[in-house]
Amino acid sequence: MAIRFGQMLLSKVFIKGAMSAANKFTHSFTQINAILQTTSANIKQLNAVAIDVSLKTPFGPSDVSEAMKAMAKAGYSAAQIRASIYSSANMATIGETTLAEAAKFTTTVLNAYGLAAGKASDATALLSFFANKSIYSLTDMQGIMGKIGATAHAYGQNMAQTLQLATAFGQVGTSPDEAGTLMRQLYMRAS
Repeated sequence: MAIRFGQMLLSKVFIKGAMSAANKFTHSFTQINAILQTTSANIKQLNAVAIDVSLKTPFGPSDVSEAMKAMAKAGYSAAQIRASIYSSANMATIGETTLAEAAKFTTTVLNAYGLAAGKASDATALLSFFANKSIYSLTDMQGIMGKIGATAHAYGQNMAQTLQLATAFGQVGTSPDEAGTLMRQLYMRAS
């Protein structure tokens, strides 16, 4: 009798958790639809992509939908979200961060350098390459790029050049916060 009660209680807890996740997923897509103001066909495609990403990565459907919502808030279209969500998932996995944070970073860097959403995988690969060569973590490199990316691009630097300079600052023992500040000052003085 006690085992049966335990099984019933566990089933209720599991069902309640699954329903909560499903509600969060549905709510996120309602918000995505409101932000994008797109066709139901585009929303269905995004929904299918969210499920596919959740099957291929360690992130659940509600995590993916939250990341997609962050991308929509950053001004990405449904097509741009589809083109870059997989790369954001890879970055989040590599950088041990949330998918929504990786998605925000992806949109910030791609927009700062004027790159198309389809270049997200190239940006992720480049960032990972330089993070492996640097004493900075991927999260540190993301922070530096978030602070300095637009300024560096405005002064004619591409993403690889900016990451190379950040890596050099790291090799001489500069903290990530100091590196961002020093790089900004360097670009400002170079003009």
